[in-house]
Amino acid sequence: MAHVTIDNTEYYYRISKRGIDKEHAVVCLHGAGADGLVWSYQVSRLSKYFKIIVPDLPGHGRSGGTPLTSVKEYSAWFDQFTTALGLSSLFLIGHSFGGAIAQEYIRAHPDKIKGLVLVGTSTVFRLSRMYRKLYEEGVDLSAEDVIDSISSCGMDVPDSFKRGLVMLREVGSNALQADLLAAGLFDSSDWISSIKQPVLIICGADDIITPRDLPEEMNQSLPGSELCIIPDAGHVVMIDRRNAFNEAVKDFIDKLSTLP
Repeated sequence: MAHVTIDNTEYYYRISKRGIDKEHAVVCLHGAGADGLVWSYQVSRLSKYFKIIVPDLPGHGRSGGTPLTSVKEYSAWFDQFTTALGLSSLFLIGHSFGGAIAQEYIRAHPDKIKGLVLVGTSTVFRLSRMYRKLYEEGVDLSAEDVIDSISSCGMDVPDSFKRGLVMLREVGSNALQADLLAAGLFDSSDWISSIKQPVLIICGADDIITPRDLPEEMNQSLPGSELCIIPDAGHVVMIDRRNAFNEAVKDFIDKLSTLP
């Protein structure tokens, strides 16, 4: 168990046990309402090849502080985190909302990222935008019978949103609402094409939170990116199909590590 102190607050992170190699560190960012446990199979298995570092974001898991209100705030915090750990060059993996943070971070600090892996994420978050709209309409999204509340609000809400919200609520924490509201404001579509570093985009073929058409659109917008659609996997593809996911990530990083 490891902690780092930033502005008098302790933040928790998991780190693989191999000797540290700061030039080939791989940092994984979790999604909305989650914590670093979603990367357990990467910490345990990819650590044979790379140094894996997995922070709990502020107000998530074992980390102190409170959830932040925007992707830019999380990106700024992540820069403090990497600086505290002495990481000047790294591979960055972001899942779902963590993928939004990863996009914003590479936009702000392109020189620090050797390669980017975006997992179950996109330039916009349809579910989060609908969630934010319902929140602004005054629907009680914290209620136990939230689906009934949504159904009776008079708005045209897709069934896919309801299924996705049920799934997120089953795995999410108290930070989920803050993250969904922050994700609802995120939109990288105007600048995503400015990312020049190598990017691997991974999504599960059966993802209902980030349907595959969104990663496919992102792939079209990113020059030189690779798209990997993993069959029989949902939103949490790094758990659903851990071996296929780990193999795709390892191949991507190995290829970049051999470049001058």
